[in-house]
Amino acid sequence: TEPTILPGTLVSNLIGGTKPTSTSPTANPADRVEEPKPKPQSTNPPAPYFELISPSGEPIRLSEYAGKVIVLHFWSMSQSYAYDATAAGVLVVQDLQARFDPDRVQVIGVAHCELDEQPVEEFMRRNDIEFPVGLANKGILEDYGIQGRGTAGGYAATYDSGWRYFVPRTFVIDAGGRIVRRDIYPIDQDALALITELVKAVDDGS
Repeated sequence: TEPTILPGTLVSNLIGGTKPTSTSPTANPADRVEEPKPKPQSTNPPAPYFELISPSGEPIRLSEYAGKVIVLHFWSMSQSYAYDATAAGVLVVQDLQARFDPDRVQVIGVAHCELDEQPVEEFMRRNDIEFPVGLANKGILEDYGIQGRGTAGGYAATYDSGWRYFVPRTFVIDAGGRIVRRDIYPIDQDALALITELVKAVDDGS
């Protein structure tokens, strides 16, 4: 069998180490498929998970409200704390709950009491509190920065141990479980506008 004779230009290219010129047609820039750009990462931290017990013994878990905008409101029922300020703050968030569809927005109260749960239960009954309220525990107080030894905005109830509980304080958690506003007190028009915007984002599926 006679050897196959390659064209001279192809032979010289192979010997010289260069690749033969492609004969495929030039790609049309309009036909290129651009890779989707990654979405920017959120700078809002995830809300720390919590499980609380209501004054009547019912469990309150953050996971039960997944997919909703959550307004998490901390307050104190200690004897050294101004009762009127507590009542005013709680009634404001109760009014906020009434403004929004409970399938989209959920207020959750976290009450810290120096003594026991009885004053909290009495307070809820006297003020017709309808949103879920849990008794604060060490975990949620530390995770949300409510408990400390320094000073912070808002009122602080101080105990013999030297720990201070910075209340009232309110957090807004979006439907994706991230804290978008913290340390709100009192609830202002900006907070209401933010909650409305978050609800709209849920309705729009964004």
